[in-house]
Amino acid sequence: MTNNILDLLLIDTHSATTIGIADISIYATNYSIPESAQIEITPPGFSKITVDFNTQNVNIYRALDLELTCEETCMELPDGIYEVKYSTPAPKAATITKSFIKVDKLKNLYTERFLSIDLECNCSSQENEKLKRELLKVSMLIEGSIAAANNCDLYNSQSLYRKAESLLNKCKCNH
Repeated sequence: MTNNILDLLLIDTHSATTIGIADISIYATNYSIPESAQIEITPPGFSKITVDFNTQNVNIYRALDLELTCEETCMELPDGIYEVKYSTPAPKAATITKSFIKVDKLKNLYTERFLSIDLECNCSSQENEKLKRELLKVSMLIEGSIAAANNCDLYNSQSLYRKAESLLNKCKCNH
């Protein structure tokens, strides 16, 4: 192989306070792969930041790493579209820009609603089943949002996210 084929993968850290990005690139034969490099990350609603990046590895970033806070706290990262750009230098120069959607805060709210409906809801079985059907719709919208982002359809991804969030905010046991 004569050129680098760069690729990045969003890793689900199961935490609203971290984002994981893995280097799954295929590097050219006889290319001296640097142990560490830098990538640019643009969190939703924030400016682009350049951070250290360990090649051929999983990299975990927190709010402090992305300069979203100046305190050593476990601040939740915002849900939304993250743009990530990674480049390798000459002589085998290559660049990749990918967008991912982070949905951990929405998934946490979904889990709260699911558990409250499943374990704490004293409403009728008919109402309970209706709420569970709504939760199934929300789950499908969340997965659709992720799939759309993975297919570079960022508008649809955000639209599905907002629909899921809206449905989830209405999906509560009233008894």
